[in-house]
Amino acid sequence: MPPKEKAVKAPPNEKAIAARAAAEAWKPTPFTHISFIRGFDTVDAKNPLAPNPSILFDAVAICDYEKVKQCLLSDGNVDSKNPSGSSLTHVAVRMRDVKMLELIMAFHPNIDVKESVEVGACTPLHLAAEAGDVAIVAMLLKNGASPRMQNAVLSTPLHIAASKGNHDVVKALLDAVNLPKPKGYAEDPVVPFGEMLDGQGKSAHYWAKEYGHDGIAELLPPIPYDPLAQMDIKKAEVKVWNPNPKKPKKDKGKKKGDKKDGKGKKKK
Repeated sequence: MPPKEKAVKAPPNEKAIAARAAAEAWKPTPFTHISFIRGFDTVDAKNPLAPNPSILFDAVAICDYEKVKQCLLSDGNVDSKNPSGSSLTHVAVRMRDVKMLELIMAFHPNIDVKESVEVGACTPLHLAAEAGDVAIVAMLLKNGASPRMQNAVLSTPLHIAASKGNHDVVKALLDAVNLPKPKGYAEDPVVPFGEMLDGQGKSAHYWAKEYGHDGIAELLPPIPYDPLAQMDIKKAEVKVWNPNPKKPKKDKGKKKGDKKDGKGKKKK
């Protein structure tokens, strides 16, 4: 029998070997290196070598829990933002995905982050209050979300929930805040939660009555609407930039020590 021919080995791919060596040399953290070996995508990280947060947002949007977990464990930035200023928490709340929100909360995000002013500057709690999802509201409050945060028009989550008629959300927000009533606004700057006014000088009670939610209005302190109250909201000195300020004119004819009489003549 003729001898068996040995299988000819394919020539090594020099470019692939060089690329692999360069990739393995790039490992700012052990987790980043492991994520590359396993084939995970690079995500936004605390180091500048992973500047791609879109992968995380896509994974949250399609409810890929394992992908989100892998990305965050691979040095992904849980506080990543998209072009509109929305965080991963905002996206999870908009999708009303409790399981995804629990996963994100495990990595301790900045829970009171606001979106861009152009889209309303809402926190995740504002979005949950508008949706009327008590489970998500309770989870956000449990993880430290502040119900006193105000959006671009100075509305709190309570204002939004009261106007939408979300009774259970209003109750959950009121139960989460236990501030003593101050003696007066001049003495104590902390305004009780139920008495906070929005940018129009209106309270949550006003909006509940305006939209016919009498049951919610009974839970809130009746604050009468004062059209002049909005003048005191966010009262601050506004400095106008002036590149050519007018300087006071100097009297060139008058010198120090010279005194003039009423006719403009120097006194001797």
